[in-house]
Amino acid sequence: MSAPLHTEPHARWRALLSGRPLPAVIIDLAAVEAAVEAAVRQVSGAHAALRMDSAALPAPALLRRVQSIGAPRVWGILAPRVEDAVLLCELGYTDVQVTHPAITAAEAAMARGLIGAGADVVLPIDHPAHLRPLASEDGPPIPVVITLCTAEASAATVSTAVRDSEQTRELAAAAAETPGVTVAGLWVLDALGGGRRLLGGRARVQRQARCRAAVEALRAGGHTLRRVLGDDPTDTAVSELLIGPGMLANAVFEARPVVGLPTAERAVVPGPVGALPIIQPAGARFIARTTDLPTAVAQLPGADAVRIGDPLILGGGLPPGATEVLLVRGGEVVEIAPTFAGLR
Repeated sequence: MSAPLHTEPHARWRALLSGRPLPAVIIDLAAVEAAVEAAVRQVSGAHAALRMDSAALPAPALLRRVQSIGAPRVWGILAPRVEDAVLLCELGYTDVQVTHPAITAAEAAMARGLIGAGADVVLPIDHPAHLRPLASEDGPPIPVVITLCTAEASAATVSTAVRDSEQTRELAAAAAETPGVTVAGLWVLDALGGGRRLLGGRARVQRQARCRAAVEALRAGGHTLRRVLGDDPTDTAVSELLIGPGMLANAVFEARPVVGLPTAERAVVPGPVGALPIIQPAGARFIARTTDLPTAVAQLPGADAVRIGDPLILGGGLPPGATEVLLVRGGEVVEIAPTFAGLR
């Protein structure tokens, strides 16, 4: 396969996955490398670093490849939860920002233990309630970043309660009054979060203005900002860019096996499939899907598009619980890499 993997015809995918158990997760190394190289070119001036999202780069082997391409700009990592930060620190990644707030005292204690052992672990907050489990007079302080939602369109899809500079200032002041907590910076979320930029033009200008206002509010409150993490390379207030799902949209795929052909032009695959699109066969689309049913039905582009056992290629990211990924280059599987879930 010399063309980008997502543009290859279904027959080439069938050959690539022949004899391999399905479902399977496939990662196009050439697409990952191109995305990282493009991100590195964007990092200049105020942008000091690139931070990897371990949810989008789900295998240690993949992280190592990204680091080798992006060095010295790539060094930090994003982890879904505190327990994931523990695993990452054990693997040698000691600059970790957690995605989900620590909602229990036990999670806060785990984070404080990592910090006490020398790791740079930062937790997010977007509500005063997130500060309560972090409060402690014992051990090292926990640095926090305030999660700022800068797009009105994200109200239905992002849970953060922090929408503007005033709310940022108020939450930072509450954090400063909480024993065992320090304010480390800002994490800027967009319309869907996780690094997927949907806004442009005037909306982007407004988004960037909110980010700058929040940064100024934090500095005016006497807080020293170690980072402003975001996904917009044109935003001069951002000091770290995120290598997340938005950058890797054409790099990560899932192959589901065709388990039934009720008609010549309909295929059944294991579900659920949610909102995942079908990449191959080209022209196929789901006509019956839910978030909870065990199967999904796809309308095929032709009567001979697939056979029982063939892969249906979906785009959209890593399925929960995947324990390994196939790293592919030039039409060949070059490595079968365990994911973080597979290492637990």
